[in-house]
Amino acid sequence: QILEQKLKNSIRINTDDIYYSIYRKHAHGDFSEMELEVIYKSIACLAHYLPLANPKGNFIFEGTFRKKSQREAIKQSAKNSMVNIIFVNCNNEDIIKKIIKIIKMTTNADNTFGDYLKVKSVYEKPKIGTYFEINNNNQTNNPFKDTSLLKQINDYLTTL
Repeated sequence: QILEQKLKNSIRINTDDIYYSIYRKHAHGDFSEMELEVIYKSIACLAHYLPLANPKGNFIFEGTFRKKSQREAIKQSAKNSMVNIIFVNCNNEDIIKKIIKIIKMTTNADNTFGDYLKVKSVYEKPKIGTYFEINNNNQTNNPFKDTSLLKQINDYLTTL
């Protein structure tokens, strides 16, 4: 949300919202393999066509992107546009639980900490140097007041 507000002409597209748009129901827990494929193929199409429709737009595709192939599909689809991967990292499980609670209150997601652990066990971390990392371990109840998080986002924005 912070990045979306700081980037001009930006649109944030979340995997849970895509799920709801396609299936007309809220996801409960993790997506099935078939649902993941449909969602990430949809994102790849959006990554291709949105920059063509709005060349000055900044499109934020928000999701886990647990597989390298999912990230590569986005890069390939948007090959005529600049693509940056931002890896938001949080190792503090108490904060992760808090983040899951915030996400439940502000989005259509119905994820649990158990779902997080399941995804974490199969997550393929991007190679160092292929992404910009933001450490979200110091998140407060209001991320817009977290000076560490805001500084990291501002640092990222200076690279654009």
